[in-house]
Amino acid sequence: AIIIPNSTQVQDLAAHRKMVFQDLENLYQTREINELIHKEIERINKSLAPHEQIKFFRLVNDEWTTANGMLSQTLKLRRAQLNKRYEKLIAAIYP
Repeated sequence: AIIIPNSTQVQDLAAHRKMVFQDLENLYQTREINELIHKEIERINKSLAPHEQIKFFRLVNDEWTTANGMLSQTLKLRRAQLNKRYEKLIAAIYP
């Protein structure tokens, strides 16, 4: 799964834990943030069927909007554009 975290919440969490980071991209790559997100995913996965569960994920500092073509005018994911944009990342997650 490609996850776009709530940047404000992640920054607040990092500040609370006195984490040092250069930018959001750097922060999203830290082991501590990834472990916290992983724990939350595991908690949510318990209420999901096996085929619905997130097994692998990456955090990205991005926005999906109608302006950048990642969402349709009705706010649906434009999967072809997302697959093209994240082709290498998806290949790294699911080799």
